[in-house]
Amino acid sequence: MNLLRLCLLLLTILIASSPLLPTAMAVTNAPDKIETFIYEQMDASKIPGLAVVIVNGDRVVYERGFGYSDLEKQRPVTRETVFELGSNTKAYTALAVLQLEQQGRLKLKDPVSKYLPWFTVTLGGQPVEITLEQLLYHKSGLPPETVGLIPRSSSDDALEQWVRKLSGIELKPAKGTRLGERFEYATANYDILGLVIQTVSGIPYEEYMQRNVLQPLGLDHTYANYEDAVRNGLSAGYKMGFTYPLAYEAPRYRGNVPAGYISASMQDVAEWMKIQLGTKKINGFGEELIRRSHAPDTTVPPSSNGSSYAAGWSVFQRGSGELSHGGENPAFSSFMVLRPGDKIGIAVLANMNSDYTEYIARSLLDLIQDRELVKPQKDQLDQVDKIATLVLAVMVPTALALLVFQIRAVREIGSGVRKFAGFRGKEVRGALLSGVFLGLFLLGFYWLPNILFERLPWGEVSVWGPQSLLPAVLAMIAVGVQFFLYHLLILFFPKSMEKLYPALILLGIVSGFGNAFIIFVINQTFGNQDNLTNGLLFYFVLGIIMYVCGQRYIRTKLVTMTNNLVYEKRTDMIQKILRTPFYKMEAIADGRMHAVLNNDTEVVSRSMNVLVGGLTSLVTLICCFLYLGLLNGYALFISMAVIALAAGLYFYMGNKAEKLWEETRDIQTTFFRLMNDLIKGFKELRLNHHRNLSFRDQMEKSCDAYRWKRTEGDVRFASVTVIGELLFTVVIGFVAFLFPLIFPHIQAGTLQVFVFVFLYMTGPVNGILMSYPTFVQIRISWKRIQELSEEIANLNAPNDEDLYIPNGQEPVELVMRGVSYKYAATDGSAFGVGPIDLTFRSGSITFLTGGNGSGKTTLAKLLTGLYVPQEGFVLVNGESLSSEQLSQYFSAIFSDYYLFDRLYGIDVKGQEAKIEELLSQLELSEKVAVVDGRFTTTSLSTGQKKRLALLLSYLEDRPICLFDEWAADQDPEYRRHFYDEILPRLKEQGKCVIAITHDDRYFHMADQHIKLEMGRVVEYAGQNPLVSL
Repeated sequence: MNLLRLCLLLLTILIASSPLLPTAMAVTNAPDKIETFIYEQMDASKIPGLAVVIVNGDRVVYERGFGYSDLEKQRPVTRETVFELGSNTKAYTALAVLQLEQQGRLKLKDPVSKYLPWFTVTLGGQPVEITLEQLLYHKSGLPPETVGLIPRSSSDDALEQWVRKLSGIELKPAKGTRLGERFEYATANYDILGLVIQTVSGIPYEEYMQRNVLQPLGLDHTYANYEDAVRNGLSAGYKMGFTYPLAYEAPRYRGNVPAGYISASMQDVAEWMKIQLGTKKINGFGEELIRRSHAPDTTVPPSSNGSSYAAGWSVFQRGSGELSHGGENPAFSSFMVLRPGDKIGIAVLANMNSDYTEYIARSLLDLIQDRELVKPQKDQLDQVDKIATLVLAVMVPTALALLVFQIRAVREIGSGVRKFAGFRGKEVRGALLSGVFLGLFLLGFYWLPNILFERLPWGEVSVWGPQSLLPAVLAMIAVGVQFFLYHLLILFFPKSMEKLYPALILLGIVSGFGNAFIIFVINQTFGNQDNLTNGLLFYFVLGIIMYVCGQRYIRTKLVTMTNNLVYEKRTDMIQKILRTPFYKMEAIADGRMHAVLNNDTEVVSRSMNVLVGGLTSLVTLICCFLYLGLLNGYALFISMAVIALAAGLYFYMGNKAEKLWEETRDIQTTFFRLMNDLIKGFKELRLNHHRNLSFRDQMEKSCDAYRWKRTEGDVRFASVTVIGELLFTVVIGFVAFLFPLIFPHIQAGTLQVFVFVFLYMTGPVNGILMSYPTFVQIRISWKRIQELSEEIANLNAPNDEDLYIPNGQEPVELVMRGVSYKYAATDGSAFGVGPIDLTFRSGSITFLTGGNGSGKTTLAKLLTGLYVPQEGFVLVNGESLSSEQLSQYFSAIFSDYYLFDRLYGIDVKGQEAKIEELLSQLELSEKVAVVDGRFTTTSLSTGQKKRLALLLSYLEDRPICLFDEWAADQDPEYRRHFYDEILPRLKEQGKCVIAITHDDRYFHMADQHIKLEMGRVVEYAGQNPLVSL
């Protein structure tokens, strides 16, 4: 009995210590956890169909299909569904080679030429021999990019055609090593071995494998022949395209079968893994042959991931030892990982090429061994698809927009808006430079696979890449060609004041992308030893050309466009100002227009270059972020969160500084008002010392307020800029010190790239930080420009382009009936005139008299249409007119008349003699002359200026003449001349003359005399009853 108990105890201990039990129990106890994880990864990867199998010892502890083998037919994945194994095929081919060696039919040390006498390779231009062993362990020096040379063929001699194509190739062992001293994976190695198998056995490779390897191993659902796989349930293949998995039937590469095109179901893969684990015995295949296939080649250093290569397996020193291998075909992928010491094997088969296939397999191993799961890296092909889809989403509308611009340009050529500039030097040079740039652009796309797709030719990139890639590339090429053609159109057929927004936006993107592309190229050079010949130097130069040319074009054109924009804005505002009624114009703060038209427009004009640099830097940052997102999305997300926090703090502090600059801008308006006072009131300031000192104090206070506010704002922004730079440095420190803790499995190379790119991004970041204050200034100035423009637009009178201009001899009768007008006052009181009833006729002289503040000038402004009656109406010849039309009947000289140096609105051609005669009558012929429509001088006395104004009144020849205290600035002799000769002469000419005067000695010259007090007519005297009191 004691012996029995002892045996049971020992048996229990053995079972408990067996590696099979924990794994089997882990899978059995957590199927929901495993399946939830797999479904999550399928959803993330968008793989349509997946087969997962886990073996533990001689048992299949998990075997299940997920998703669909055919999405269209909704056919689910089952244990019989067949998948292409991709490069996992190499382990089968290697086993056949070792089998033939065991049988003495070949030797690994033999040169390939012993079995394929016609096969040759060269090294440095000289013929050399490579051995079967070098092919088996990927140290033959065959270039990896030979995968792009595999011919598309399904013929029976496809394998031999492919290997003959390789014959004579130049070997490229790693720099600094001799042939056979460095592992370098090249799929063509195993295709050559496949042809050796075919030659030695005397039968086709597929037939040999089926008859001598697969069938003896009991793998009845594993196929070397494509047609057999299709007949027995080969899954449909898929590729990503436009963010969705799309069915894809890849070309046949029968010559590549030994390296990548054996197909199998999950049930056979489970049996295959048992064989590898040594838990399934097969007659004819001893354990020694399997063990030998697992033996790593230790004659060369391990690869960059720490593994050594065996016969179709990568060997890692992890745990009890690990064998693994992945397989990728255009529309399939697989991954197998074995732990022989733990008797664990996991395989994942997918009907789409995805990085998630390996991640799922390795994560399942971690899951059943109760280890923490590593965050997945972004699937490279999925990222390329997303970027390509995004590019298409941008390029298609861009292409359509360019097409619209091209059509519009062609129409403008047809309508004559665009004129042919001829083949001048400037245009020809521009066209040649554009052609060179387009050539480099196209050449860049042609060579792009050299750095992005392991030197695959474009034909193979279209096979291996997502289905959105080629359309995206073609769309970018189409946009490039379209832009070139559009540029030629606008270059040789320019139009005035052209706004080149399409060109500027596109070249801004190109320039920013070129700047970011430089860092991508530099990063690609790390670890490469042939950077002068591998094409990276070309792309480095191309990136610089893209950036520099884009920047130069943008800055040159934007300077022109900005100045044109400022010109247009100024002229638009001037037009609006000139259409603004006088009484509304009086309400606009003095100095405000000077500040806007002079200062604000200049700020916008001169600041654009800085702003362009900032926008280019922003595009550069976006491109850099996209690049980092491809490396590690989670890390980028955290980085951007920290950057967003830093940027939020920066803009919060910048907002406070902006408020100070707003106040500074208000002080500028006050300063311009004081400058206006200084210029117009200079003589008054010079005449009174106390007034001069007081005004100076006020000016200094204004300047001092401006200085302190501006200094405070600038200091705030300087502090904000320093903080912004510091915060970005903190971001770099965050990446360097905390990322290894947050992402314990992040690769050191990825971390270095993040730090390196962030360091590179400090330049663009500083560019944005420096441009932000400028942007704030532009925004403040543009806001003030828009505010004034909108305010004036709201004040504008109706369009006055079609106003009737009356003839000077046209008889008029001007009647005022019940006219009243009041000025608004803040204290509640208000001065006004009216109600007034007056009549004025041609051929009469009317004097308006009254004390200061009696309402004479207000009445004159109502008569001339400068003010609009608030009550009553004004009629001309019985017709009610708008204030704008009423003004056209008057030639008025107010007491504060401004004399322009040009004779605006007067055609002097043919009137030279008349002007000379009038100048003589006005006693000014020796003081001033009219040349080319302008006065030779306006530096005259006030009285002389009033005489020149009278000259203009003569030349304008309007029916009604209004003179406001005209004679007040004249000497006694000329004053007499004005009343006794000039006014009667105007009356004789049929003019209606209205004069505001205090010269009571000449009141007898008037046909009617009207006196005003407190805005009302209090006295009338005249020859005709023209007024009702």
